[in-house]
Amino acid sequence: MLSAAELPESKSNMSFVLLEEDASTVQEVLALIDTCEELPAVVGNMSADELEPSATDPNRAKRSRLEQNRERDFRRRQRQKEDRLQLQMQVQRLEKYLLRLRESGGSAASLESLADLSDPGGATSAMRQQRVEAELLNMSLRKAVAAEVKWSKSLLSVLKKRQSMEVSVSCRRRKSAVSNAVLDPAMLRDDPVALRRAIMTTMDRVYCEAKATVNPLTGAAASMPALSCDYNVRIDPKAGPTTQLTSETPLECTLDSARDLLSSMFSMPDSEEPSLKVRRTRRTYTEGEIEKEFSVDLGGSRINECLDGVGLLRRHNEDDCELIIWAAISFHHSGKISFKECSWMAAARSAPSSNESVIRVNYRLNAEKATGCTYIEGEHIDQIRNHALGAIGAKMKAKNHILQRKMLVQTGREDLASFLQ
Repeated sequence: MLSAAELPESKSNMSFVLLEEDASTVQEVLALIDTCEELPAVVGNMSADELEPSATDPNRAKRSRLEQNRERDFRRRQRQKEDRLQLQMQVQRLEKYLLRLRESGGSAASLESLADLSDPGGATSAMRQQRVEAELLNMSLRKAVAAEVKWSKSLLSVLKKRQSMEVSVSCRRRKSAVSNAVLDPAMLRDDPVALRRAIMTTMDRVYCEAKATVNPLTGAAASMPALSCDYNVRIDPKAGPTTQLTSETPLECTLDSARDLLSSMFSMPDSEEPSLKVRRTRRTYTEGEIEKEFSVDLGGSRINECLDGVGLLRRHNEDDCELIIWAAISFHHSGKISFKECSWMAAARSAPSSNESVIRVNYRLNAEKATGCTYIEGEHIDQIRNHALGAIGAKMKAKNHILQRKMLVQTGREDLASFLQ
């Protein structure tokens, strides 16, 4: 930097005359520049605690500026919203008066009223403010109503799911109660009250199971239908074999047509007056026949006979489905083995289209042995039981195939009937 002693010598080389006041001003400027150059060295010698207040002040000022900007933007948006509402109301009024003007033929009075209306000073500021507040209140109310409707739909779906869960829980409780109250076949055969109670309990359990299946949210009705027929045997070391037959038949007809189809296939009593019937023969459905007696193989000695028992058939005509449930208990002639059957058939709307329907079938069969009995007429009781379960299951499987083919043919799907073997 130049010092004051060197200044006159350097200025003497300039092409203009430097006044005394200008020289003093230049001297002050040079001193200020020297002070600014010394400032970094001073700051470098300061501690972190001395520098902290100066570092936080810009942040605080920055936050303050951001808050002011947000408040300014909020007020600007509010003003723009109020201006838009005022312009919308003014446009509506102008359109109404323009329509009146066209209808009146452009009279002078209409022109004056239109001019007064277009003038924003014609209405008081208080009225405009009230209108703006009313519009804002309407907007908030509409949002509140939409939120209430959304919450109502959510609560309704939760309630429906809870009802389906309660039905499944009650079915499990009834199933456990029935399994815990197993009666000896001989005692059950000689006790009509216990026999009726066992069948009615089974009917209630089967009804709950069928209703849970046709539930459009959680049951099989929510899935895509498929032409199927499955036959499985589950082996329990204590209870013995349990056979289960499940089938699914998609139909190209409405639910009402499926109801009529089931009514034509089954001769059912009134659902309001169910009654127990002695079942001397088993029903099978073949072409041209409604009921046919068939025998059951009861052992390795090839002894065939019809099992006598009691069965109940019930029909439930409901809005979303048509249910046919059936339960029966048959007895070996010795009274040492009881055969318990239960089945449900449900017709419901198909998931892909409401103009189509699907019929689902579930059939189960198991047997109970008398306590302490090992042989019947020289043959082991397990062998007699297994032969009977196999014969009954095979005949029920064949009968179900006949039913499926008949339903497909009557609804115009002969092409699908060929897949059933």
